[in-house]
Amino acid sequence: TAYGWRDVNIHGLFGNKIIDLSNTVLPNDTAVISIRHFMGKIEVYVPYEVEVSIHHSSVFGRAHIFGKHHWKLMNKSLLYQREKYDTSFPRVKIITSVFSGDIEVKRI
Repeated sequence: TAYGWRDVNIHGLFGNKIIDLSNTVLPNDTAVISIRHFMGKIEVYVPYEVEVSIHHSSVFGRAHIFGKHHWKLMNKSLLYQREKYDTSFPRVKIITSVFSGDIEVKRI
């Protein structure tokens, strides 16, 4: 069933985190997902009609964002933003920070 959006703020130590936006009603403003994690994989599933901005920081890890791969993230940050993000709605801003682990963002 669909549910109304509330911004997500997650802090975790170990394990995988999965955020699935397929059954949510996003606001006509910017939705925010913030994840701080120590070790493990972060997976985010985004519908095709949603514009995305991703700011990811990692000490050790990899990033797979919509088919683009960054194999070695050693104490680095990356910013990925769709070209229509500033002018289109709905949109989601994803901010992640992980000590050791991967991020994967896919369309569903």
